[in-house]
Amino acid sequence: MTRAELLQRICHLGGIASVERAELILHTVMDGLKADMTPDEVREVTSMLPAELRGDWASEMGHPSGILEKEEMIFEAAVTR
Repeated sequence: MTRAELLQRICHLGGIASVERAELILHTVMDGLKADMTPDEVREVTSMLPAELRGDWASEMGHPSGILEKEEMIFEAAVTR
């Protein structure tokens, strides 16, 4: 699966209106997963990802302004369906 296909899938399955919002969701989920993983587990997942997604996985987004909070993601999906 390519990065573009994954973002489209997030839009479709989550009822997300834009690819930009889907990117925020993708990074939020990846950051959340990595937060509960050991460095070895993070490296293992990295080795299994398509090259196109490794940069997203490796990025450290932290919590910049504009990032979706969990409640916003749930609310947005419920409202747009």
